[in-house]
Amino acid sequence: MAQENALKEKLDVDFQLMDAENMNLSREFNVIWSIEALSHLNDQKKFFENASKLLLDNGKLAIIDWFRKENLSEKDEEKYIEPIKQGMLTPNMKTMADYKLYMEAAGMQVRVFEDISKNVSKTWDLCLDIIKNPTLWKLALFHGKEFVDFMKAFQAMRNGFASGAFVYGLIVAEKK
Repeated sequence: MAQENALKEKLDVDFQLMDAENMNLSREFNVIWSIEALSHLNDQKKFFENASKLLLDNGKLAIIDWFRKENLSEKDEEKYIEPIKQGMLTPNMKTMADYKLYMEAAGMQVRVFEDISKNVSKTWDLCLDIIKNPTLWKLALFHGKEFVDFMKAFQAMRNGFASGAFVYGLIVAEKK
């Protein structure tokens, strides 16, 4: 669909579907960005290793994603993070510091490292209003347990943000 729309708009772009942990492309890039995707991977470290190989020297990698807060107690992890991990399919949710270490190990230097949770905190209130629609719940029931769990996880996301256990972060790194 993306490729069809790009052709209609006469854009010279190429969309490819592939495993983000095993990207196989024949060229390098000035910029790679990821929006709310890496938290869904099983092996983020492998993504950063591959992304670094795909960046030109001085190329930038920009990430905006969901993160666990650092140094959470086991109780807070269980209460706030586990329901998000299960409902939002984020099996191996990391901290921002984890991503920073992975980037540095892959030969990148972090230039921007910022918790921007306050900028998006209202998102989850808006989402909770949207999912009050009974039609969405009928659709979720029709598609099964995973979709229902996803819908229920919006409250978990809201609770996690409100508690501070769950953050939204921006990280930009440059390949050395």
